[in-house]
Amino acid sequence: MFLIRTYLVSLDELARGPAWRERFGRVLAEPPEDMADYKGLVRHRDAAARWLLDT
Repeated sequence: MFLIRTYLVSLDELARGPAWRERFGRVLAEPPEDMADYKGLVRHRDAAARWLLDT
């Protein structure tokens, strides 16, 4: 048995940490379209990635 811990945090809160902001911006921008669609990221990922990387 293993546990997976998840956390919910707003993008605004995440963007307050420069290292987290940059890393998550890159992670959002990287996956191919089909994978992003599977993970439910397609709708907002481009805008979120741009906002995180340009902040």
